[in-house]
Amino acid sequence: MARIPVPYKLRIGYRLPISDDIPLIETNDADLDAIITKDGENYAFFKIELRSVYYYEENVEKSYPHVANRAKDAGFAYAIVYREYRDKEEFLIRDLRKSLSQSHLLPVATFDELMYILFDEPSAMPSQLDWKMGIWKLLNDPNKENGHNREAFEYLLKLHVHFDAATKQCYLTPDDERGFFGKLFYSYNDEYICRYTTYETLERILRTKKQSVCSVVCMNDETECYYADEYLKERGGTDDVDSLESNYVELNKCQISSCTDVRSADKLSLWRLYGDDAKGVCLKFKVDQKLLKQKGFFLYHMSYTYLLSGQHYELDSISDLKKLKVKGFTFDFKMWHIWKHFFKPVHYWDEHEVRLLYFKKDTDEYKWIKTGDSQILAPVIEFGIEKGKNEFPLVLSEIILGPKFPEAATNAVQIKYLKELQQIEEDGDCPVKLSKIKGYR
Repeated sequence: MARIPVPYKLRIGYRLPISDDIPLIETNDADLDAIITKDGENYAFFKIELRSVYYYEENVEKSYPHVANRAKDAGFAYAIVYREYRDKEEFLIRDLRKSLSQSHLLPVATFDELMYILFDEPSAMPSQLDWKMGIWKLLNDPNKENGHNREAFEYLLKLHVHFDAATKQCYLTPDDERGFFGKLFYSYNDEYICRYTTYETLERILRTKKQSVCSVVCMNDETECYYADEYLKERGGTDDVDSLESNYVELNKCQISSCTDVRSADKLSLWRLYGDDAKGVCLKFKVDQKLLKQKGFFLYHMSYTYLLSGQHYELDSISDLKKLKVKGFTFDFKMWHIWKHFFKPVHYWDEHEVRLLYFKKDTDEYKWIKTGDSQILAPVIEFGIEKGKNEFPLVLSEIILGPKFPEAATNAVQIKYLKELQQIEEDGDCPVKLSKIKGYR
């Protein structure tokens, strides 16, 4: 727990001068307020709100700006509100040394973070409140026709950002980046997921007892490698656009498996596109969330251009963040080489793709294949799925044979037998079923 350093002192039971602008709160609530002084001078005022003493939450919240203004009149540098909000503890802070237009009550996630802002921030760097103010302005820009994802930006407001003096960049930790993008285009949190593929792929999985991911270079969308960067460049959000020729090593390290929401299992349009024109299989998997994180996989919904407007609002948010400047520092996503592969143009929106992505580590080995229709030479990375030794976060739960699967009834029995012999990791008994779609030829 952070401590208040010398020469600062904490005093409990302070009461601000009364103002008619502040809505009524029970009088004993004011007795809980506190201040921090520095060498006897007012430094930070704490307004402590407990849900049990609220008259009306709406009126209390409206009082916060008035409380901050009264604290400024009393000579404080900061106004802080502690409150219980939606079953969570929360701190709001405002820098009273700045003008009203440059300072708002901004959220802080923890008490330690609050102490860092008050006492430990280096003066040569932009402050955490400078950063939060920049995000707040983006979120509340009245000229933004289609606003930013509020949940994602409110998450950003509560994060501690890091500053690199050498590069003049500010950035997040890897876990915080994951958290932000998980809210921007949504982590996949369902228990099950499915993937359409060919009969030959299923046979290889069972025979070799291995699942694989494949280079993003060989996907059916030719813009896969550079779509997001091209979109940002058009809007001034980046000057760097990767081409295969200039960055083939890193691009091939991005290995993916294209899946879809489990509610899209046994769907004719997907059978036709990705299930070998209904002669293939739909594999249903249980998602092992623990293994997903341990092995460094990323599993997210894809983000698509909006059909009616032609705009990609999530990429517009990224562009605005990359253009944000905080006292000469620009914002950078350290894992952009990962995130840029979760954006696609509008033509693919009806796939509702959920993408599993893995970025090659130095210890991983490539196996090279020649892809089907495109005949592109591409590296894959394989993961063992032997029972008790599983390394892959998608665990086989059910196999559905397509509406045009050859000798479906007989092969269903044979596939089940091979699966039993191979002793692969399964969720339950992993049945082999026939498609419920009839009459497609």
